[in-house]
Amino acid sequence: MTDREPASTGRPRRHAIKRLMTPTSDPDLRARFDAEMRAAGLSLAGRDDDLLFAMWAEHLPQREALRAAVPALDEEPDA
Repeated sequence: MTDREPASTGRPRRHAIKRLMTPTSDPDLRARFDAEMRAAGLSLAGRDDDLLFAMWAEHLPQREALRAAVPALDEEPDA
């Protein structure tokens, strides 16, 4: 089962949106998100901030796996 209605509408189902909007209760995760937002010079408020945090948290495992797959600078071969 997918999170999308028939292809004609292309709109996400309500439960998918609600899942994205569910706040994560991990304060360390929220602090890390806030620090990354400050480092990027981004500032959002209200619902936009909550939605971006939910998407950021949802994709965190994929980003961590990608970072682990990239060799560190001292591990790169000499050219």
